[in-house]
Amino acid sequence: MPSVSKILPFGFNMIMMAMLISFAMQLINADGGLMSLRPLDDDIITATAEFNNLKLEETYLRKKVSLLSLDTIDPDMLGELARQKNGLYDDNELVIFTD
Repeated sequence: MPSVSKILPFGFNMIMMAMLISFAMQLINADGGLMSLRPLDDDIITATAEFNNLKLEETYLRKKVSLLSLDTIDPDMLGELARQKNGLYDDNELVIFTD
């Protein structure tokens, strides 16, 4: 019959091994585990692309606003804006907006 002193360390080692395996499984498969990082990378890539598009749009809008600043009012821009706001485009008129 095995002695108690030999069974106790074996039981302790088995419990520790089970806890280690449980911890590893949680680390990999839990909600915040390693498997959940891949979708986060995709979200980061999507958000970065959207951010870059918004920066381009901001640059375009800042340029357009600078044309209407009090120091230098661009007559073409002022005329375009006035006609657009007041609906003064003719039916047979073709308007081409360039960015």
